[in-house]
Amino acid sequence: MVKAVAPSRSRRGFAFEQSTTNFAAASALPTAASPERSMEFVRASRQIARSRSGFALIDAVIAGVILAIGLSAILSIAGRALTMEQKGEIEIRAASALDELLSSVVTEGVETFSEIQPTSGRFEANSPYSDFEFDILIEAGDVGVPARVVATVLHETGKKYSIETHIALKRGAEPDPVRYPTSPIDREARYEEERAKLEAD
Repeated sequence: MVKAVAPSRSRRGFAFEQSTTNFAAASALPTAASPERSMEFVRASRQIARSRSGFALIDAVIAGVILAIGLSAILSIAGRALTMEQKGEIEIRAASALDELLSSVVTEGVETFSEIQPTSGRFEANSPYSDFEFDILIEAGDVGVPARVVATVLHETGKKYSIETHIALKRGAEPDPVRYPTSPIDREARYEEERAKLEAD
């Protein structure tokens, strides 16, 4: 009696059938983990967006602080420049007022100036020095000794400017000599030199 023998399967065929079975079983499993992964992805995306917005807010705050510091520095420099400009304008007019006072003393003569012109008071309203008060001190000299003259102007801000010089007496009825400086006078250079000395002190 002959027995029927079942055909043998090769190892490769068995492995192929097993992988196919596993793939089918995996495909048949429920996909319950997919929504959870989606939620995790959404949460992660939101956290990244929040962190980015937080960094953007920090950048905006830092930029605002830097801008405020820069603007305050600019305003401070502009204020100082305006103050220095006003101070320089007052000092230049004070120098001109002193020069005018001394010129009037030379013109009128130290002996008769106090009889003709006031030695103290305030400049006229239509004068460019209307915001100054003046005072002239004259100490009479003698033969061969010039008179000592001190001219002082006081600005309404309280700043005082003074100059001292010596002026020779007139001799009789002789004409006034032509008085010119031996060298040109650079008032702006003198002003800058004096201001540099004051700032150094």
